[in-house]
Amino acid sequence: KQRERLYFFFYVFQYIGVLFAAAAPVLLNRLFDTCDCNMCNTNPLITDIEKCIRNCKIMCNVKSNEQSLFCLSLAIGVLFVSSIVLLSFTIKERSESFNTDSMDFIPSLYELITNKPFLSLITPWILDVTIMTIFSTMLPFFLNIIINPQKYCIYNHIPLDNLECSVNYYLGMTISVFFICCIAFCGVWHALVAKFGKRRCWQIYSLLCIIPFSLFLFCDLGTSKTLVVAAILTAFPAGGAYLNDVLVSDTIDYDEFFTGKRNEGIFTVCSAFIPKFVSLFAQAIPLSIMALIGFVPSENGIVHTQPAKVRNFIKLFFSVVPIALALISFLFKLKYPIKNDGIM
Repeated sequence: KQRERLYFFFYVFQYIGVLFAAAAPVLLNRLFDTCDCNMCNTNPLITDIEKCIRNCKIMCNVKSNEQSLFCLSLAIGVLFVSSIVLLSFTIKERSESFNTDSMDFIPSLYELITNKPFLSLITPWILDVTIMTIFSTMLPFFLNIIINPQKYCIYNHIPLDNLECSVNYYLGMTISVFFICCIAFCGVWHALVAKFGKRRCWQIYSLLCIIPFSLFLFCDLGTSKTLVVAAILTAFPAGGAYLNDVLVSDTIDYDEFFTGKRNEGIFTVCSAFIPKFVSLFAQAIPLSIMALIGFVPSENGIVHTQPAKVRNFIKLFFSVVPIALALISFLFKLKYPIKNDGIM
């Protein structure tokens, strides 16, 4: 129970950090937004003044993004290095916490294979990580190509300097709303775990992923508000993602019960490696498929009209694939051998 609280607070602060990193570029854009498009009116060689101003504002937006992201990256880099140096000098480990017994890679791997709860945990864990990676990877493409606020504003004769025409505005809003709701829903899941047990809640949160990802099928040109609502609903199951780490700790306890040794190292390394390995493929595969079926990259910040098959792929991959993965994850979670009371 203490570990469940520990991971609850860990994920809350993690979401706060990601929220800051997502919202900061949007706020910094206002500082670096020094757009001057007067040359469109003064240059006699320019015939289509409206198009010139539109392209100029898009280019200004790209430049302000570059400056804001550079400043944010620099600030986070300095903060990160300072934090590591501070921790290195202030946090001391007890000498008895170091395990002097060495274990080769193959015996360590065998420890994982013989741990039945850990094997039952790996597959749904991989699927859950894949769902969230797809969401984070495909969201900018979904906004730019399916929602496409710029195109919506052009069709409806809305000035492009309005916030509702900015992709970055809606991207920042969607991510900000998502992580704010994740923080709140972490508290909800923490309360639900206390009442129903972590195993049941862990199973239910996969099943709940189906509802919000179904809403993405109804998104189309200019439906930015629908996207924000879907993001809020997606945050509810995402708030329970910390339970994966809690259950990894339970499998370490289970291993110690049978072996008499606490082999936290191999389980911790594996739990840190699996999400990174899975994210690599979850990011590369959809982007590769998009390139193969004819995706047209943006040029100077201008989003080109994409072929119908690219639009359909983005829409289906962003919604149908996560729904299928969530269902499969739920079915695997039903087979997890450790019950709510810790008994197999």
